[in-house]
Amino acid sequence: MVETGRINVSYRLDQGYRITDWEPLGEFGPTNTRVKLKTADYLNQGYRIQFDITSNTADQLPVLNGFIIEENEAINKEDHHYHGGR
Repeated sequence: MVETGRINVSYRLDQGYRITDWEPLGEFGPTNTRVKLKTADYLNQGYRIQFDITSNTADQLPVLNGFIIEENEAINKEDHHYHGGR
């Protein structure tokens, strides 16, 4: 949810045994936008997600109010032993 300006967002996942490459989610502005994670479902399993947020706007500092992450399942790293792709 961007209040002012425009931002570019990418993400990557810590899968326990490796960290994925950066995947772009797109450019976002002052409207609410829903997007899905880009990679195959089996690659979207992991313990942490990291976002890279950038802006190339020189005349206005963007204001990001936050993210809403829906339809995801939380896993406990200590109880779950993920062994890689399928």
